Amino acid sequence: MESFDSEVIENIKLEPADLDSFACWKKENGHDIVNNEGIYWEKIFQGFYQPAHIVQKLSLEQINYPQFLHWGVRGVLQDSESSLANGLIPFYAFEQIDNFDITVFSHQRRSNIRKCFRNVEIREVKDEKVMLEQGYNVITSSLQRTNHLGIPSKENYIKHCTAYLNSGDNSHIVLGAFLENRLLAYLDICAVEETAYLMNMYIHSDALRFSVSPGLFYSAFLLCRESEKITQVLAGGPTPDDNGLEIFKKRMGFNIVDVPTFCKMNKMVALLLRMKCPESYHKLLTTHH
Repeated sequence: MESFDSEVIENIKLEPADLDSFACWKKENGHDIVNNEGIYWEKIFQGFYQPAHIVQKLSLEQINYPQFLHWGVRGVLQDSESSLANGLIPFYAFEQIDNFDITVFSHQRRSNIRKCFRNVEIREVKDEKVMLEQGYNVITSSLQRTNHLGIPSKENYIKHCTAYLNSGDNSHIVLGAFLENRLLAYLDICAVEETAYLMNMYIHSDALRFSVSPGLFYSAFLLCRESEKITQVLAGGPTPDDNGLEIFKKRMGFNIVDVPTFCKMNKMVALLLRMKCPESYHKLLTTHH
């Protein structure tokens, strides 16, 4: 095990929230959350819901409409009922967390990680001033390069940029990569029950030469390993034309895992979607939102 492991995660903790706290945090940050018979459902778009903790395992009976006005709902099925699935959600999953150390990576990837720690400091971002004053330059540079999302307005960025900052329970944190106190990159992380979600990662172009992406993921894996509760690490799902990202994530130890789901839709809406918007209909059954 690398001698710098303990230094990387010194004074940083990641501890999963329970479902109540997780749903409360999401609601406080603008997500539309509905509690129906103990299941916290999140409105993904008008009239369509899925659990706030998207991979929460439910029985077929529990996957039910949480609101009167609805047209669809989707949830992950518990293992004993997975054969009843009518859809799936593919995730990038890191499945080597229990005994994780740097030796799971190739020689080249280990060199990249060491390069990162030689040149930049990985630490938790705790001061919202850092995100407010420096984060927008990071996200702008990152999205101009990758072009996978539109660049948010400065006003919209300011409204949401502090959502993942640790509020004291260590269930959501921001890992930042710094060069002489300049924020070069950051990774948003949240954890609930046994799952850690590696959410948004933005890398300023100035940071590319330092192999910051492997360093941030490596740090996140260490934090998950040190938690006694986290057993799975998810990092979004594959999207069309993301071959470069897929190659990178697979080299970081992620595999694409298809999670069985059950989707209920209003029959008339389902028929219209199949006829008018077949791609949208397909996405509800097979992709992560």
